[in-house]
Amino acid sequence: MKKALIPCIAILMQLIYFSLFLSAAVAKMDPIIAAMITLLLAIASLQLGVYSFARNLYPILSLIVVIIAWLMIFFFLFAFMLPEAGIPPYLCDPFIKNS
Repeated sequence: MKKALIPCIAILMQLIYFSLFLSAAVAKMDPIIAAMITLLLAIASLQLGVYSFARNLYPILSLIVVIIAWLMIFFFLFAFMLPEAGIPPYLCDPFIKNS
């Protein structure tokens, strides 16, 4: 039972990440706070997945967790850091509005 705890925590973090986007909670948050929360969840999930894969705790599940965590990090870069059609990145928006 203790072996399954680490991958389950990583999966729980991923579910929290996806529920933030599906419930549109990220759109209602301050952009910097939303970015930090999503990045923290993605990196922590990746670390737990790599740790459980290295310890050989449910290697297939751990590999799936690692792959999904990398996709979460790439989505963070796409959603928060890249400009789109002349619109500045989402993280730069509060700074542009204040100036």
